[in-house]
Amino acid sequence: MVNNRSSFNWPLSAQFNNIHEALLAVADNPTQTQVRVFITQHAADAEKLYDMLIALRLDLPIYHFPHWETLPYDQYSPSPNIVSIRLHTLYRLRDLQQGIVVTSVDALISRLCPPDYLYQQGFLLAIGDTLPMDRLSKRLTQAGFQMVSQVIEKGQFSRRGALIDVFPPGAKFPIRIDFFDDEVESLRVFDVKTQLTAAKIERVEIIPSREIDLSDAGRICFRQHMRSWLGVEAESHSVYQAVSNGRLTGGMEYYLPLFFDQTVTLFDYLPQQALLSVQTGYADYWRDLMAGISRRHEQIQLLRGQSLPAPEQLYIDESTFLAVIKSRLIPVDSRASEYDLQPFAWAETTEKRWAQLEAMVESQAPVYVFCQGEGQYNAIQDKLSVRLDGVDFMAWDRQSPAIGIGVANATNSSNSADSANITDSANSVSGTGGAFVQSFVLQYHQEGGQEGGQNGGREKRQGSVDKNASTYPLGTATLLAAQDLLRRPTEPTAEEAPDLAAIINDLSQIEIGDPVVDIEHGVGRYLGLERVTIDDETNEYITLNYANDEKLFIPITELARVSRYTGVSADNAPLHRLDGKQWKKAKAKAKARIYDTAAELLGIYAERAQAKGQSISVIDSELAEFASGFDFAPTADQKAAFNAVYQDLQSEKPMDRIVCGDVGFGKTEVALRAAFAVANAGYQVAVIVPTTLLAEQHYQHFVDRFSAFPINIAGLSRFRSAKAQAEILAQVQSGQVDIVIGTHRLIQKDVAFAELRLVIIDEEHKFGVKQKEKLKALRTDVNILTMTATPIPRTLSMTLADLRDLSIIASPPPKRTPVHTIFSPYDESIIHEGVMRETSRGGQIYFLHNDINTMMRVEANLAALFPALSIRHAHGKMPERELAQIMQDFHNHRFDILLTTTIIESGIDNPNANTIFINRADRFGLAQLHQLRGRVGRSHHQAYAYLIVPDTALMSRDAQKRIAAFSTLNGLGVGFMLASQDMEIRGAGELLGDNQSGHVTEIGFSLYHEMLAQTIEAMKNNTVLDLDAVQSTIDVDLGLPALIPDDYIYDVHTRLLFYKRIASCQEVESFDTIRVELIDRFGLLPDATKTLFAVSEAKLLLRDSGVSKLNASDSQWVVVLADNHQLDNQKLIALLQSDPAKYQLKANNKLQISQEMPTIDERLAALKSWLAAVS
Repeated sequence: MVNNRSSFNWPLSAQFNNIHEALLAVADNPTQTQVRVFITQHAADAEKLYDMLIALRLDLPIYHFPHWETLPYDQYSPSPNIVSIRLHTLYRLRDLQQGIVVTSVDALISRLCPPDYLYQQGFLLAIGDTLPMDRLSKRLTQAGFQMVSQVIEKGQFSRRGALIDVFPPGAKFPIRIDFFDDEVESLRVFDVKTQLTAAKIERVEIIPSREIDLSDAGRICFRQHMRSWLGVEAESHSVYQAVSNGRLTGGMEYYLPLFFDQTVTLFDYLPQQALLSVQTGYADYWRDLMAGISRRHEQIQLLRGQSLPAPEQLYIDESTFLAVIKSRLIPVDSRASEYDLQPFAWAETTEKRWAQLEAMVESQAPVYVFCQGEGQYNAIQDKLSVRLDGVDFMAWDRQSPAIGIGVANATNSSNSADSANITDSANSVSGTGGAFVQSFVLQYHQEGGQEGGQNGGREKRQGSVDKNASTYPLGTATLLAAQDLLRRPTEPTAEEAPDLAAIINDLSQIEIGDPVVDIEHGVGRYLGLERVTIDDETNEYITLNYANDEKLFIPITELARVSRYTGVSADNAPLHRLDGKQWKKAKAKAKARIYDTAAELLGIYAERAQAKGQSISVIDSELAEFASGFDFAPTADQKAAFNAVYQDLQSEKPMDRIVCGDVGFGKTEVALRAAFAVANAGYQVAVIVPTTLLAEQHYQHFVDRFSAFPINIAGLSRFRSAKAQAEILAQVQSGQVDIVIGTHRLIQKDVAFAELRLVIIDEEHKFGVKQKEKLKALRTDVNILTMTATPIPRTLSMTLADLRDLSIIASPPPKRTPVHTIFSPYDESIIHEGVMRETSRGGQIYFLHNDINTMMRVEANLAALFPALSIRHAHGKMPERELAQIMQDFHNHRFDILLTTTIIESGIDNPNANTIFINRADRFGLAQLHQLRGRVGRSHHQAYAYLIVPDTALMSRDAQKRIAAFSTLNGLGVGFMLASQDMEIRGAGELLGDNQSGHVTEIGFSLYHEMLAQTIEAMKNNTVLDLDAVQSTIDVDLGLPALIPDDYIYDVHTRLLFYKRIASCQEVESFDTIRVELIDRFGLLPDATKTLFAVSEAKLLLRDSGVSKLNASDSQWVVVLADNHQLDNQKLIALLQSDPAKYQLKANNKLQISQEMPTIDERLAALKSWLAAVS
């Protein structure tokens, strides 16, 4: 920043040509006494301007009113996050006295709900308020909130017992409201992922969650207006039927005028004193918009065959639009201004870029550095303090620093629900990828005003920085994007990693008819949960169907014996008979092969255990210096992975660790730090990737990241000439290359290393069988670090059996939402809608067509469909330089649509591309579809994946199953589940080969894994294992109902999940953890649920005792002992003799104990006391 900020004197004017001009107008006029509204043409520019204004850290509220990001008359509704921002902004405008509002023409022209609706439906709720729960539930429903079983996004609420969860628009976190009768007893924020509460708050403001009025009055108004408009035809209109039946349907927002007697515009919400500054060309842009809206109105009416509200009902008319803007423009400044905006010419490497910055500072250049998030802000400050020691750098809230640093999201940096500040402030960044993403030099020329002196007329100067000049041209500002000095614009958040075995065995997603495995009876089909009353005691059972339509009722206290079946598809899974003969044969065969399998796996384990690797000294100070190059705070998962890798490398045992993390979750940083630790210690590293394009991208990333360190990096791929490859191989053999990155070329026989100590394998599942065998052969010699998003079944088996170390990175980047997946036949109208939705918000599109021979025909079709858009194609047979240039051009948004093959599957990261079309998606596997879908959704924008498939009759059965499975797995971090689903469809042959797949198919992967893990553990300890004894269950009945009432947890899947978790506890402390979670999420435990915990704890206490059955009542309990029980016989006899009236031994090893135990706590205490006496 210049030494005297006021001397820059950028004018606030009625119009601006570019968002950077608007930005500097605010930056140089930080004190404002009125509300100023900046109106850009495009929605994407409004978002960028808003995020940059936030970065200034002004002492002013700044609001964003975004566009819906849907097409006019779209079949999809805006995302809840966008609606939340819009409603929050509208709600705050009522009391706004000074500040800034940023919007765009396409957002401004839409008609809105009247202020009375918004303010009357909103209300404040505080601790101590009296409000019956039924009335609050109705009020939330009337305000547009959707009732769900579990709150995960804004606009939802749920009710459980004395608790109501709600996620209001404008809130950072959802709120849990705890009632005592009709009084609000407590308000707590909670985490949507764990559902656990954190900070307490005193009050919460709840505003409507939708822009349409879904109250009773609003529905009546809608029906009346629609009947007046359409007459009797209204009754058959799909939206009329949905509203009449209380259903939500996509695109309802485009019927907004029918829900109100009168609509308004954003102008009606703005304070009277608000002044506007609008981007030049706004009138022409408005006319183009309205012409497109009118055309689309006609097209969609024809396509759907039903009437739509006319454009003049939904949008402001031209005369009103122009008149209001003209009447409220900022008074024209007497100083005319012009400027010249040019991209800043950065050097190639990060190190050289910092040298450029140092040169600018030495020449007293005014510099603005814009950061996206506190991570970038802290990283820039740390680097400046080291590299520019003594230079004054600070945010805009201080006068005259040499460098001005701005940060977006400064007031909303906490992503933790522990923060008591639960309301999104005005000044919170819209997104992570759309703010200031390019650096510029802006040269300003002013005419008029004072003459001469520091504030006088200025000459427009051209040219670049003169390093020898004592001052930088006064009329020039340099606007730098922090990510150009750093690397990536994302800022991840921390989150607890899941347990992989729990994911595989999870019953919470099971549906009626799905195959499950009962240890005692085999594979059946799940029919649901059922209440059964016996002798006035009601309990809940899981009901399974077996062959010949026989039913099996399993008490939920024994749910540990039931697991998901994973082996083949549901249609092909076995269905056993209840008599057990078929199941016993299947288990016997499986047991025979499991010992062989365990021996093979243990052979691999033993080889690695015996192999003496050389421990690598990790130098903490130098590693910390390298780690500082990662510009953002690592997640808890990443930190755990870093530490695990460092410990592995320092051990004498060769590392064999797999890092599992979904696409875009930060696995590469683990690889970078591992590579540095090894290369810095003087050894070599090989990074092996499945594709040439990914090899080149990793090479560029490694070169950039290691630029400040004396480590030699080489890339070995077909992007290099044969001569260059030969030279690289010679340097690798001589030890001149420290890190080499390439494809499977690196594991060919002619590749020799001087001292290879670490092999990093990226996307293991993409390599062929022979390549995997070569990779497998490496494992006894060197450290192996494998990175994957969808682990192959063999990998799953070895990690679950603890034969390969596992690190899970499960935390997604902040504000990322699941990709909306659409399955469709090839339909040009659908393709047109998807492309226009994306380009209308300034985004880009992937169109994947995996057939090079017909690619040009598809490109011609797309060009005819989108004559105004630029389209280029890319495939793996193109010349290397041309392919690399196309990918770079796409990243720099030099064209709109990339027609491509599967070369984009791995490693492509373009946050601006948020729509992908996958042609003939039925021809891809689940893991591949997951990777391809992962190319989009890398920013805060709602992303769309269109899977183009033929008619069902034309697809193979396996393809139908893959598409069906993929449609159900649409959340973040589903890579693990996709791996097991893929195994179901392909069969389990990949586990250890086809000869092993038969018994896995018969008993299911979950049970197979459990038996295998137990066998391996026994073999490690040189003990003999009786699998039948291990799998036996203990029958415990404490004489009281033991269940989770459905009025406590209504959702059957959630109930089933907790049943499984409680029944599977292996430690008493685990029960306490689940109790705390249940109380936190659902309220105080019902008596029946307390009994459920007691039954499960009793089973755990009796696990190794040899007790096969326990029945208890108010006055006695009966224990049945197995012949080989593990209790102390002498202590048992002594107990019997001590009180014959109380202790009596009956036939068949049945011990009867007479004792008054009216409560469940007394019965459990009595059991513990008895066990202590006889153990």
